[in-house]
Amino acid sequence: MASDMRDLLTMGLQDTHSAETRLLAALPAMREAAADPKLKQAFGEHLTITQCQVRRLEQVCQQPGIEPEGHACEAMEGLVEESEEIIDEIDEGPVLDVALTGAAQEVEHYEMASYGTPVSLLKAMGRPRPPGRCRRRRRPTRCWPSWPRWG
Repeated sequence: MASDMRDLLTMGLQDTHSAETRLLAALPAMREAAADPKLKQAFGEHLTITQCQVRRLEQVCQQPGIEPEGHACEAMEGLVEESEEIIDEIDEGPVLDVALTGAAQEVEHYEMASYGTPVSLLKAMGRPRPPGRCRRRRRPTRCWPSWPRWG
């Protein structure tokens, strides 16, 4: 339970750390299930970036003395479970690739949203921005597989 801003920051950082570490465990299976080489590459790049994000979160937690582990992110757990169901229920090929791309988009949107409150709290508390950045490609990789032909 959060009774002050530091508690809220702790909850937010732990939730985000939990989400990212859970995603680290799921991305290899998503990459393996993808058929399209560009989609496999995109999942591999996301894995590398997520590893960097976990390291940065751990650095951010060190500054105010927050333990990064301690709160499980149920939202990411649900998103990962959905991706596992997709892999189990859809045959390998372009339809699975489209479904995996949708699942990855949902995960990415959640990741972006989960950083908002901790970043705002850190700024309000006067904490410096952590060094370094997790690099994304300058141009996004087109990872949509070819759409299946209907009829």
